[in-house]
Amino acid sequence: MTTYLRSDDVAAMSECAREIFSAVFNKKTEIERPLNVRESGATLRFIMPVVVALGLRAEIIMEGRLPERPLDPLIEQLELHGIIFDRTEPDRICIGGQLTGGIFEIPGDQSSQFVSGLLMALPLIADNSEVRVTGELQSRPYVDMTLDVLKKCGIMIFEDEPGNFYIPGCQEYRLEGEHVVEGDWSLAAFWLVLGACLKDDESITVSGLDPDSVQGDKAIIDVLKEMGADVNCKDDRVTVYGGNRLNGIMVDCRDIPDLVPPIVVAACIAEGKTTILNAERLRFKESDRIRSIISVLRELGVLVDERADGFEIFGGQPLKGGRVPAFRDHRIVMMAACLRGLCPEGPEGDIIIEGAEAVNKSYPEFFEDHRSLGGETEES
Repeated sequence: MTTYLRSDDVAAMSECAREIFSAVFNKKTEIERPLNVRESGATLRFIMPVVVALGLRAEIIMEGRLPERPLDPLIEQLELHGIIFDRTEPDRICIGGQLTGGIFEIPGDQSSQFVSGLLMALPLIADNSEVRVTGELQSRPYVDMTLDVLKKCGIMIFEDEPGNFYIPGCQEYRLEGEHVVEGDWSLAAFWLVLGACLKDDESITVSGLDPDSVQGDKAIIDVLKEMGADVNCKDDRVTVYGGNRLNGIMVDCRDIPDLVPPIVVAACIAEGKTTILNAERLRFKESDRIRSIISVLRELGVLVDERADGFEIFGGQPLKGGRVPAFRDHRIVMMAACLRGLCPEGPEGDIIIEGAEAVNKSYPEFFEDHRSLGGETEES
C-alpha cells in the first residue's frame, strides 16, 4: 500500500531502482541504460553503494547543482573497497567493481546519506563490515529512519557504540504484507507553521503523521510550542491554532536542517530575534539555502543578519510583497508561498516566485493544497 507523493525525487529513485532490479533479475553484470538521479542527492548516495554491492557496472547522470554537492568521502571509501570510478565528465559518474567488506570510515558532519547508503548496501555482500562515523553524526534521525526500515525488511545491524555500526554479510531483504509510507513531517511543517500564523478561531490540522516516528522533523511541534503556539496532538492528527503571540527563540538545527525554511516563516511573525544555529550544511543543498533564504527575506522587507552557520531574523515587523527567485530550490518555493500570508492583502502584498516549478522536486501538489487552505495562486 502506498501513500507517497509522486515527486521528482521519488520518480528518480523509482526509475533507478527499476533499472537495478532489471539487471539483477536478468543476471546482467552491467545496467544497460544510464541511471538518471536527476537532482536527488539521496538517490545518488543510496544507489552508488547498492549498485556495486550487487557487482554491477553503471553510468550515473546528475542534474542541476547535484555535481557540486559533497560526495568525495563516499567515493574514497568505495575506492578503498575495490570500486573503480570514472568522473571525466562533471555531470556523469561511471562506477563498477565488486564491493568488499571491512571498515568504512565516514565523516559525520557532511551528509548522513553517506551512512544510510552504506547501511543499505553492505548487508548484500559476502563479507562482514563496519561503518565507523568519525566526529559527531549530524542529522542522526535520518540514519535512525534508515535503520528502522532495514529492521522491517529483516536486516540485522548492530550499533555497539554511537556511530559504530556492525553489518553482517550475506543477508537477504524480506518485506512481507502491506506497509504504509508514513507522513512526511518535513513537508507537514509548512502547514503547521501556517496554523500558528493564523488569527483567533482559525486553525490548521494535518493528518497522517506518526507521533512515534523516528523522523527528526517532528521536532517542529516542540519548536512551535517554544515559540508560544497552541499545538494539539491526537492520534495521527496535529492541530495548530492561531491567535497566539509568537516569540523569537534560538533553534539548534544540527539534526533538523530541513525544518529551517518553515521555521523561518514563524520567525518572521514572531516578536524579537530568532537565531538559527548549526545549519552550515544548508549551503550544500539545491542552493546555498542560507544565502537563498536571506535574499528572499530581504526582498520582502525582513531584517536578517547572516552567520557562518545560519542567520538571525528580527521578526514582528510588517512584510511587503515582491518578486523573488526560487534558486531551483523546492523548499525556498514553499517558504516564499507561505510568507504571502504574512504580507498585506491586495496586490501590494503579492509575492511572485520565479521558478516555482522547483517545488515538484518533493511536493508537486503543494500549490493545490495551498489553495485548499484559502491561498490564492496564479501561474504566469
